[in-house]
Amino acid sequence: MSLIITLLVVAVVFGIVLSMVLTRFLYICQPNEVLVFSGGQRASVGRKVGYRIIKGGRALRIPLLETVDSMDLTNMPIEVAVQGAYSKGGIPVNVHGIANVKVAGEQPVLDNAIERFLGVDRGRIMAIAKDTLEGNLRGVLATLTPEELNEDKIKFAQSLLAEAEDDLRRLGLELDTLKIQDVSDDVGYLDSIGRKQSGNLIDQGGLAGAVRADHGMQLARPDLQRHVIGHAQAAEFLAQVLNAQHGVSHGASPAALPPRRSARRARTPRRARAAAQRSPSSAPTGRRANFR
Repeated sequence: MSLIITLLVVAVVFGIVLSMVLTRFLYICQPNEVLVFSGGQRASVGRKVGYRIIKGGRALRIPLLETVDSMDLTNMPIEVAVQGAYSKGGIPVNVHGIANVKVAGEQPVLDNAIERFLGVDRGRIMAIAKDTLEGNLRGVLATLTPEELNEDKIKFAQSLLAEAEDDLRRLGLELDTLKIQDVSDDVGYLDSIGRKQSGNLIDQGGLAGAVRADHGMQLARPDLQRHVIGHAQAAEFLAQVLNAQHGVSHGASPAALPPRRSARRARTPRRARAAAQRSPSSAPTGRRANFR
């Protein structure tokens, strides 16, 4: 019985010691960080280095022989601003943008970051990246005109990415994204370009309106011609009627009148005779008048 109790006590003590050892020497790496175990010789991409890297997972530190440091791999937003940088053509411009930079997570670029930034404050890393990007930005501005900077910001950002990528990789950093937010100048050059483009758009709009109006006139011209011809024919017919009436008033024969009026005058005597036949009292009255 005493032997069993002794074994239980030894097992409990061993468990406590083991847990203390694991807590002290076992390191678990988060997905957004890198653990660097310094103190042992390791091969890394064809060369020997005095550390080993754990990215995600866990590892035991060898007591008295190794130390452990971590490097954060999360994103670092950096504001990039350049004032009065000369573009192609000698026009000073102001550029403001935002960049997302991080420590590289893969070798051999990660080796550069470990050698330069292990144990360095995160703010210091951001300051170095900012200075590097602004220097590259000035170099890219010297190769582009203000028109190219203002019209195609995507091409401008891509040129800056290609220019800054090599310098950042030497530092062990990666440039995830870069967005140009604003391009301006203090001499009003870009404003004058904008006013000129606005004037060109207005002129093009007026020209398009004139073309549409001319097209509409061409479409309406046949209808207008038919309308004018109809009025001319009506005026000619009215002139003929007036001339015929003027001839009758001066003793002209009914033949000179228009056909329809002449036919009406020709039918008038027949109507008078028919009326006389229907009223027989009209004849005696006429005879009595003659006798008197």
